[in-house]
Amino acid sequence: MLVADRPMTTTEAEKLAAHLLNTDDERIRDKRGPAGAIPVDDGTWLFLGYAAA
Repeated sequence: MLVADRPMTTTEAEKLAAHLLNTDDERIRDKRGPAGAIPVDDGTWLFLGYAAA
């Protein structure tokens, strides 16, 4: 699931990812649901979320 609508610097993407995880954001909360995706301005992606054990 796309959680940012514009590419960010690596630092911005990491800060957003940490915020989403620390606040238990409902978009990425479900460990069997979609992962979060943040576009990074160098053409890569940062993926985040929880995984089922």
